[in-house]
Amino acid sequence: MAAKNITAQVTKMTRKITIEIDKSKLESFMNTFGFFRRDFLKTVEESEEDHQIGRVKKRKSLAEI
Repeated sequence: MAAKNITAQVTKMTRKITIEIDKSKLESFMNTFGFFRRDFLKTVEESEEDHQIGRVKKRKSLAEI
């Protein structure tokens, strides 16, 4: 049923995906991808702290890691 309220549009020329979702289904959508899991939320809090302290390195690509 959730698929009826979510639409995805893929643009091949720009290699972008646009997802449109109904407000009422957003919480269910985010839960499906694990955005409410405690370990994920802990990681987000830790990264916010690192950013505020200045322990952040700017990268141009993931290949630098």
